[in-house]
Amino acid sequence: MIRLEGFAPRGAGGPYDLALGPGQVLGIIGGDGGPGRAFLEAAAGSARHGGVVEVDGRRRSARDIAYAPDEPEQILFGRTGRDALRGAGALAALGALGGEHLLERDFLELSSGERRRLALAAVIGSGRRLLLFDRPTAGLDPQGQQEFWSALRGAGTCAIVAALDEAEALRCDLLVALGGRGDAQPVVGSILPTSLSARAGWPPSPLAQLAWALGVGADMDRLEQEVDARCARERQG
Repeated sequence: MIRLEGFAPRGAGGPYDLALGPGQVLGIIGGDGGPGRAFLEAAAGSARHGGVVEVDGRRRSARDIAYAPDEPEQILFGRTGRDALRGAGALAALGALGGEHLLERDFLELSSGERRRLALAAVIGSGRRLLLFDRPTAGLDPQGQQEFWSALRGAGTCAIVAALDEAEALRCDLLVALGGRGDAQPVVGSILPTSLSARAGWPPSPLAQLAWALGVGADMDRLEQEVDARCARERQG
């Protein structure tokens, strides 16, 4: 269990009270990049913040966290992909990301997307309790984006993702729009409500529009129940 209690990163609003169960992913949206990065750096412990971050009931330590920044070069060391990845977990994650061919390649020869794959593999395969990602699928093609989410979900680890776009946000279990003090509350569900879409500057998703039209808020279970009930009534009629 990961818990953020009274969490108030400088430059990212708050305070936030959030809890992540095993394998859940929190998506943070809004703020045009800078606040999202501030949120992640505070969660990682590399920037000052109010409140606490707990891992299984104790205060977070550096050994609990792995962070993939928006600039992959910050965490890649050595000359080749093999130099950058340590342990079987990272190698397995690179395989899940379709990047085995990068192991012997020189960093100077790699594209930004290839470097990102290495950085994502290093974090997903790190074995840490909380994984942090800043715009993880930027520069990846659709297949690479799908591979990232499959690899992350397969790891079964709690994660916080600064979402690149609406499609990425919709893959998260929890969503929070960064705002002013007391202005942003967590939204439980896998749909992006119209209010948060507007905060992020994105058009409302079809699911969000449907949920709004049916008056069920951001509760995916209620949305499914309402759709099923209406379909049943139509069949009976």
